[in-house]
Amino acid sequence: MAAALINGIQSKGVGASLKHFAVNNQETRRFVVDERTLHEIYLEGFRIAIQKSHPWTIMCAYNSVNGEFCAENAYLLTDILRHRWGFEGFVMSDWGAVHDRVASVKAGLELEMPGASPDRTQAVIEAVEAGKLDVTVLDRAVERLLNIIFRAQETPKGNTV
Repeated sequence: MAAALINGIQSKGVGASLKHFAVNNQETRRFVVDERTLHEIYLEGFRIAIQKSHPWTIMCAYNSVNGEFCAENAYLLTDILRHRWGFEGFVMSDWGAVHDRVASVKAGLELEMPGASPDRTQAVIEAVEAGKLDVTVLDRAVERLLNIIFRAQETPKGNTV
């Protein structure tokens, strides 16, 4: 169902964002999850939607999964989302989900919402200058953002009425 909705939205030239990735569908017992449960219960719906509809963006959840915040979880954002499932858009955070901007960029998060504060932006600059964040990782994040911005500008807008 999610894939059909995303395809419908994007057929009108509007990018869709699939959220909240991941383990965010209940308020209790969601912070420690074994691999089988993670993949069969929490991730399968995301996988289907991503591979069938190619949403432009994904919003990561604010919670932690197995001790790592989703916004800083390379296993979720890079290993699974990008490498296994082939996601090509950009990942944004849920509002206030980023605790460490440098760690989130390293993990595969491109956009902090509702926007990075000046001190978080400075932390990224300092991490690059100190060699703690490879500039190619930052370049890849910027490229992913720009790809979606350019796609939005170039995509014909259908009749939305």
